[in-house]
Amino acid sequence: MPFVETTRLRQHYIERGEGETLFFIHGSFATARWWEPVLALLPAGYRAIAPDLRGCGQSQPADSPEAYAVPAQAADLWALAEALALEELHLVGHSYGAAIALQMTLDRPWPVRSLTLLDPPSAYGVETPAEALEYLDRMRTDRDLLARALAATMPARPADAFFHSLVEDAYRQSPAAFTGPALALAHWQVAHRLGSLRLPVLLVWGELDIIVDRASVTEMLLSIPGANYLEVLHGVGHSAHVEAPATFAQVLLRFISESVDATPIHAE
Repeated sequence: MPFVETTRLRQHYIERGEGETLFFIHGSFATARWWEPVLALLPAGYRAIAPDLRGCGQSQPADSPEAYAVPAQAADLWALAEALALEELHLVGHSYGAAIALQMTLDRPWPVRSLTLLDPPSAYGVETPAEALEYLDRMRTDRDLLARALAATMPARPADAFFHSLVEDAYRQSPAAFTGPALALAHWQVAHRLGSLRLPVLLVWGELDIIVDRASVTEMLLSIPGANYLEVLHGVGHSAHVEAPATFAQVLLRFISESVDATPIHAE
């Protein structure tokens, strides 16, 4: 498993294949491992990079909550992309990772050929109530509670060995990385910038998602100009890449094959 010392942190990532670069960004309570079912299905001609975000998996943690702000995480990943000499890439983000992917594109649109957002949070910010933050604190120290919470977000995934490996990854996260995303999303508000995007964008939403509702995803879709798409996946919840990886991979690859000749344009 490779590591890179960037200008910002020591970061671990998974790499598979060669060719067109797909850059996968995981969400809260997760690691790069969440993408492995999809990475295993990628055909020849694609290079997949899936990093562990700061404080997740084997990447270096930070104690400061500010380090988990969405712009800070985006800066971490651009530093990784530069260290790996990635000149063009297709960004794919899940949940909190979708916010980071969107922030990366807003910050530096020119290397991004397409953007795929799986169950993205609202671009108007997401306020987490105090009682929900208390629940997160309990989850962090209660493995069984954590397992039940993760299972509720992925109802189509059996409680198999892979699922339990995801629970263990989450249980081992640093405290700041565990609660940081919820605090960060309350301050992340980029809705006013969505109209500046000029590249192919795919939004994917699971109809059983208990975290993100369809109205929020549709609102984001309508706020982004150009040739954009919303794919609703039936029978899955908040984590289609774990619940139905073959379906998600098919949707993703079809979208990328259709958008591969598109040239990103950014208008301020």
